Amino acid sequence: MSVNTSALRESLRLSSRSELASANGLAAILRRIDAECPSDDRDELRFLLAERLEDFDLLPESSDMLESMSGWAADKASGLARIAEKQFRQGQVASAEACLGKALKAAESCETSWQQAESFLAISRAYWTGGRLDEEYEMMTRAAHVAREGEKKDGPQDSIDASSVLKEIAQLLCSRGRRKEAIATAKRIKNPIQRRLAVKRVRRHTGNRAESG
Repeated sequence: MSVNTSALRESLRLSSRSELASANGLAAILRRIDAECPSDDRDELRFLLAERLEDFDLLPESSDMLESMSGWAADKASGLARIAEKQFRQGQVASAEACLGKALKAAESCETSWQQAESFLAISRAYWTGGRLDEEYEMMTRAAHVAREGEKKDGPQDSIDASSVLKEIAQLLCSRGRRKEAIATAKRIKNPIQRRLAVKRVRRHTGNRAESG
């Protein structure tokens, strides 16, 4: 990381709401990022800037900043899904739905299966917050399918990460009252450590004494 990038990271950390809420102030920061930082660092700084905008509840600006990133697909997807959750809570349904459309596009461009599955899961949670239960379950199902494929075809570490996402999905299914599906998902996890953890947690939640397999 360059000296300029480090200095800009610190500057973003200390930036004020009034500075970021100003179109001129935000434009000045973006000019510095583009002029002073190596191209490899720009998406990271835009992501940090989006987080700072979100901290100040400047959600449209944060969403636009995430969209402007050329890479970091998984971070973009999860950030947009998080913004959509807040918009649902604030009653901004149309904005939330538009944000989730952008999040889905970013998720579909993820390069690794586990990151894509995790991104779909973030979108699923946002739909739950908005009371969109059919869409929530559809995205959770999609996340599980992608993660299972990742367990089979990806490298060792990515396969373990895919199993970890499936553990999350099993726990989420259980919390949504889909107990049989939760235990079935947990018992199908490829990695034995993640499988045991998932079954143990689902069983603890449901009182089910099924064997961990």
